[in-house]
Amino acid sequence: MNTEKENKRANILFRSQIVFAALTFLGILALGRIMLLQTVYRQEWQSKLDDTASERTSKPIESMRGSIYAADGSLLATTVPYYTISFDPQVSDSTFFHNNIDLLCINLAKIINEKTAGEYKSIIVDAKQKGDVLKKEMAQLKKKLKGVSGEPKKMQAIKDKIKHIRTNQMIQYIVMNHQKITHQQMQLIKKLPFSWESQKSKQRGLMKEDILVREHPFKNMARRTIGSDDSTGKYGIEAKFHTELYGKKGLGWRKKIGPKLWVKVENKPYQMPVNGMDLYTTLLTSFSGNTTYNSFPFLKVLVIVNFGLETASITTLSTAK
Repeated sequence: MNTEKENKRANILFRSQIVFAALTFLGILALGRIMLLQTVYRQEWQSKLDDTASERTSKPIESMRGSIYAADGSLLATTVPYYTISFDPQVSDSTFFHNNIDLLCINLAKIINEKTAGEYKSIIVDAKQKGDVLKKEMAQLKKKLKGVSGEPKKMQAIKDKIKHIRTNQMIQYIVMNHQKITHQQMQLIKKLPFSWESQKSKQRGLMKEDILVREHPFKNMARRTIGSDDSTGKYGIEAKFHTELYGKKGLGWRKKIGPKLWVKVENKPYQMPVNGMDLYTTLLTSFSGNTTYNSFPFLKVLVIVNFGLETASITTLSTAK
């Protein structure tokens, strides 16, 4: 009986020792890997981190500015979204690219109407071929970089070549439109092959960037009272209620594809913008003849401003800038 108990204890002790030895081995292995990363591979991973940081950065996303309404509900000022469409020919795989490039170019020619389908295809295919060459050069340089780990001068020389190639890769991004794309056009473009909304990352390539434009449906009517809150000047209702109309900016990842051009690299921002509140005034749009608030350059107007059901404000505004 005692012998049986001793055998069980010995068996349990043996298994415990095996488990302890295995955990100790894994711990030593992990510690050794950490030491390798901190010493031998430090420069290599630091280089990768620097490359990523230079390609991507967080950028503010403008909020949609609130609209300004007249007493009868007419729009006096509103923000209209327009878009820039660009294309990265290196995102999709080769099979998908060659099977769908004709369909994309035919539809872009119809929707954007700035180039023919043949012109779009020629530009895109040329950028694709140049990008493939640069991609091969980049892969070769990254292999060389691993081989010279611990040699700072050689590493720096290879890094400089990689940086030069990345700059040339930016040139391969193609801006598809010169005139602003409307919301209706954008809705058609996002249904095309290579759309940024594609569920498969290897079937993308198209990218959009929002451009927010402040527009005035009644043109110059009551412009001094409505005012402005941009580089042209800060006056009137727009400037007086800047905080309420402006909202709050968001943040999202952007990739640099040109000297002054950035595009989204993620489908959704990591901090959504908060749109500004709409503003309702007592301004009238039913003046007779050619009379407008602009006819009285120094007129002071009593304006009752309502932000939905939340807040109200009474202010006196001068029509003079």
